Amino acid sequence: RLKFSVEAQDFGSSLDPVLTVYSSDGKQLATSDDSGVSRDALLSFVVPADGDYSVKVHDMFGLSGPSHWYRLSIASDVPDFALSTGGSLFSGKVGQPLEIVVNVDRKLDFGSDVHFDFDQPLPVGIKPESVSKKGDESAKSVKLIVKSDQPFSGPIRIIGKSEPNMNRIVKPEKSDCDWLWLTIVKE
Repeated sequence: RLKFSVEAQDFGSSLDPVLTVYSSDGKQLATSDDSGVSRDALLSFVVPADGDYSVKVHDMFGLSGPSHWYRLSIASDVPDFALSTGGSLFSGKVGQPLEIVVNVDRKLDFGSDVHFDFDQPLPVGIKPESVSKKGDESAKSVKLIVKSDQPFSGPIRIIGKSEPNMNRIVKPEKSDCDWLWLTIVKE
């Protein structure tokens, strides 16, 4: 199992990549265009047998030139997870629990637990309390309960941690930003 990725958008390239895998006789085996919110291509491919294969990258609209650069990466595709949330602004009141729903996308039957924490120390009393466990209802969606004893307003990043040394940042859906904003106010 291989994972092909074409990065162009993050580099400021004009390329809208399409990624295609071909067999040695020229038969198209798999293709990918946009991946999520990015116009870059991502493709998971199971190699059917030993042999020669080729990968083609081209622009969706047939354009080319010096502003159409990209990076093609090929790696083994292994179980992994990604984390997202529906928004980027969260607010609550001192002493009351605040729910932040985090979506857990388990790829290739990722089976480990995911524990949540902030990537930097926050004021005393602000801590997410939740774990995503494969096989129960928390496997796909987790409600982080944040409770604070004092007011707070500022940027936060929530990290999902799993073994062995796999850390992923919670990102808002439909956004490349990985910062969230948390505001806790007095009643």
